[in-house]
Amino acid sequence: VYETKDHLDNLDLSRATYWQLNASNRFVPKGSHVNTITKPSMERNRLLTRMAVTPRGRPIYSSGSILDFVAGIQDAIKGHEGLVGKGILHGDVCEEKIVLLKTTSDKDMHGMLTGLEHSVKIKDNLAKDYEHILTGNLKFMALERLKNFSLTGEVIRRTCRHDLESFFYVFIVGCIEYGKVSESKDNSLNDWCRKDLKMNFMCKAYYVMSSEMLEKFTPSFEGLKGLGIIL
Repeated sequence: VYETKDHLDNLDLSRATYWQLNASNRFVPKGSHVNTITKPSMERNRLLTRMAVTPRGRPIYSSGSILDFVAGIQDAIKGHEGLVGKGILHGDVCEEKIVLLKTTSDKDMHGMLTGLEHSVKIKDNLAKDYEHILTGNLKFMALERLKNFSLTGEVIRRTCRHDLESFFYVFIVGCIEYGKVSESKDNSLNDWCRKDLKMNFMCKAYYVMSSEMLEKFTPSFEGLKGLGIIL
């Protein structure tokens, strides 16, 4: 779409210098002169590119059958396993990151895991580096991460188990919210989206530990209650 050299070709940058701005006063920043650099960053040709692609799949909430839904999550977990095998932890498993694929045979993959913007390198199934910001979708976040941050304000290192727990919540949310016939609050897990992380944790922990969660499965997903108990 655009290249910086188109604008800078006629400029002489041989004597260019750069300035470092101190952030101690964000309203009136102070500049300090720095010596000439050998290759000013302005000489680097930067490209603005746009790319249009055909959607790889469709959202998991658009699943047309129980097989679509379950197989889509299962294949996304297999994709997660492949990432872990390469030393990568996804770190933000949620319904938006699982897409269903068009299949032409029983051997085709039904789903895939997307969105690696919060992924981290791992060693022994544990994120290598500590984090200072809680990242991820609250609705699908593991209980341990919610509890620790709500009590201490500190972020614990993510693990493979945290991601697998998030897959479980994708399954539960689908069984309760997909296929519902109304916008009734009884068929919603919006309490899991609370910004009050302590309340968020308490609501989610209560549902996970009680049989009430299974009672909220919509009629379309009644057949998955047994699987829900096993998980």
